[in-house]
Amino acid sequence: MNMEFTEEQLSDEIAATRFALIELTLFLDTHPSDAQALQLFTEYRDKLMALSEQYVGLFGPLEIYDVSGKNGWTWGITPMPFEGGR
Repeated sequence: MNMEFTEEQLSDEIAATRFALIELTLFLDTHPSDAQALQLFTEYRDKLMALSEQYVGLFGPLEIYDVSGKNGWTWGITPMPFEGGR
């Protein structure tokens, strides 16, 4: 996934993809043998992983498990949402 986004656009795309993935998860809980839903789940999961990796590479960690420790403690360096960040 080599699209260029601003931080806000990328964050919004991650949120939308995460929402779709959660909805597909709920659907699959009640329709576990739906092959089309399972295929969509796989596509959205892969998309979310790629978008998240792109975000972390450009803007820093999204989740606490994105902190590798290689460059020191990078969690909380950018403004948190309550500080005007995303």
